[in-house]
Amino acid sequence: MTDDEWFDYFMTVEPPIADLLHVCNRGESLALHFATSQSAYYFLTHRVGWAGLWSTEDARDLIFTPARIYGHFVMYHRGSHPYRLCHLAQNRPPQARFPLP
Repeated sequence: MTDDEWFDYFMTVEPPIADLLHVCNRGESLALHFATSQSAYYFLTHRVGWAGLWSTEDARDLIFTPARIYGHFVMYHRGSHPYRLCHLAQNRPPQARFPLP
């Protein structure tokens, strides 16, 4: 599925996911980008934020985790991401089994 198709899919659940801006397909995972850090935090920590997904067959195998860069958990933030690399991951040793290029 394309990024737009994934976004449309997430927008069709009831209740819709609040403040979701766009979805990025990253191969075996998806990155959901929210309007605010509070919206992202709410989506992960309050069941009502993602309960609508569990009513669909396709979502039963989905696993939601906080953002990670090179195996390090990162806090939700609004900082810029030059070259698509989170500034919180810079100068950290890669901990993931297969670090991103």
